[in-house]
Amino acid sequence: MKEIHKYVKNEDLKKQLKAVSGIGTEATRATIIDELITRKFMSAKGKKKVIQPTSLGYTLVDALPEEMLYPDETALWEERLAAISEGRDTLDSFLIDQIEFLKSLINKANSGMNMDGLDTDGFNIVSTVRTVKRPSGGTGNAINRGGAALSEEELSKLEACPRCGKGKIRLRNGKFGEFYGCTDYPKCNFTKPVSTNPSNAGKVQGGPLNGNGTGNSTGFGRGSVDSIDPQVAEALAAAKEKGTLQYKCPRCGEGYLVAIVRNGNTSWTCANQPKCRTTVADVDGKPVVFK
Repeated sequence: MKEIHKYVKNEDLKKQLKAVSGIGTEATRATIIDELITRKFMSAKGKKKVIQPTSLGYTLVDALPEEMLYPDETALWEERLAAISEGRDTLDSFLIDQIEFLKSLINKANSGMNMDGLDTDGFNIVSTVRTVKRPSGGTGNAINRGGAALSEEELSKLEACPRCGKGKIRLRNGKFGEFYGCTDYPKCNFTKPVSTNPSNAGKVQGGPLNGNGTGNSTGFGRGSVDSIDPQVAEALAAAKEKGTLQYKCPRCGEGYLVAIVRNGNTSWTCANQPKCRTTVADVDGKPVVFK
């Protein structure tokens, strides 16, 4: 994986991976290849045991979203892990981002994949739908977005999201307590605080919203996946005023990286929160991916 930078699309990440001699170690290479052969994604052919992808391997690649086909994401992960080891980032923040990234991939997978005409090399690929056991003992297709799983029937009774019109508004559990959010998160980041009115106590989870159902994401404190970090918001406002926004986020491609100082350490965080929380290290006053 020393030459992995050749397959990176983002030029800044490509330079970063080249500078650190790629990703992974030689110690893990043999195990990974053996596993791919065992699972019939690759085969060793001929006297020289040349490693080649099988038709099943091609099928898997065709089925994967683009984010998983290039090493760009891995480059960002490696940088985050390095920042954690140096105390410039936190494990909780990294895991929150990974969870949201995984959710977005699952949402894409749920949109469906047509397997007709694909050669699976005799391997039986079965599309499965996760079923969640209900408290009553029954089972059924369910959607979970940060709270107890709801059946399709329960979801149909919920109020439509006033922002996107596609998702439903339901009660969710965050790091800093309960709040109402759209089930189509992270595509839609609409949130609304739970009313402090005692009459709302005990309301069925996922019940309809009170009020006009409008507003932007509300703050729940630093670390919440449904708010913008106040320090990031302040840094963004200051950068806009000074006209110093120049580093486009390499992950989402929409927000800009802003400098954040915590515990005496500087890092760069994407201001496109809560949609993106990419964080990279600072090197000589610049994000490391732009060095």
